Amino acid sequence: MQETLKSALDAYLRDSLADHAIITRPWGAGKIYYWKHAAVSQIKRLDVEGQRRWRTAYVLLFGVATAEVLHASVFFALYPVIAGRVAELDFCRASGA
Repeated sequence: MQETLKSALDAYLRDSLADHAIITRPWGAGKIYYWKHAAVSQIKRLDVEGQRRWRTAYVLLFGVATAEVLHASVFFALYPVIAGRVAELDFCRASGA
């Protein structure tokens, strides 16, 4: 699986029209392992080679029931500082501060 994904991801990331990538495989196929141990370093290597810069985000879809929740999950994964501030605001609101 890894060589097939590696070549497909490499071709996709070099495409000037590409703007996101999603890995879909059956449960237990090694998606998380591949992402953490191969894909992120592959993407960083492209940045070093002078290709288009990419930002990586890891978003679990377990429990995501609506498009709005998915959009928020991706947004907060890409901008973790904002996610921390939102969590801080939610805590302040919940505690009555």
